[in-house]
Amino acid sequence: MQLGDVLDSVSLDVATSSIEVTHVDIDSRRCVPGTLFFAMPGVHAHGATFVDDAARHGALAAVSSQPLGAVIPVSYTHLDVYKRQPLRWSHCEIGT
Repeated sequence: MQLGDVLDSVSLDVATSSIEVTHVDIDSRRCVPGTLFFAMPGVHAHGATFVDDAARHGALAAVSSQPLGAVIPVSYTHLDVYKRQPLRWSHCEIGT
């Protein structure tokens, strides 16, 4: 699935929109190459704290409600992506 398909309400340029996403996760330790990492608020820490770790594990993009100071190829901050449609999963594979 392409990044533009996952973030369909976000205006992306053609090159960014066509990036292939093969995995979606909210746990930076489970990120693999091709992962879209959602930095979610947690009980003890916000997932934005772990974006660097997600990138080291291969995440190609991150979505967060807090500013991301990490080096990751594609990042979006201050989005209402998960306010608009609450995520009810902790781990999701995309593709076959």
